[in-house]
Amino acid sequence: MGSVDIFSLLPKEAHAAIDAHGYEFLKMQGYDVRGVKKSYKRRARLKDALKKRGEELRHCAAIDSDTKAILVWFVLYREEIIARSTGLKFIQREGDNGEGREDIKNQD
Repeated sequence: MGSVDIFSLLPKEAHAAIDAHGYEFLKMQGYDVRGVKKSYKRRARLKDALKKRGEELRHCAAIDSDTKAILVWFVLYREEIIARSTGLKFIQREGDNGEGREDIKNQD
């Protein structure tokens, strides 16, 4: 049985929140993230800066088996984890029209 891609369970809005959280985490680690959301060249520079330091940004995710909430966080890795971000918690709840909706909560 194959594993589930947790990110495929989340809507586009959640992906945007995850990207923003990752960039903010990198900013807190001293990386220049200005304009990276809109510029391929700036994202390439950011990728080069990570490579130059020998670091890699990795995302992690887990599903709470009781509540079905999805938790997403980042780690900065250089041979081992050197920094860990706070988490984003996505909670599935029923909207007014009966369709599922994701709420986002920051987890410290």
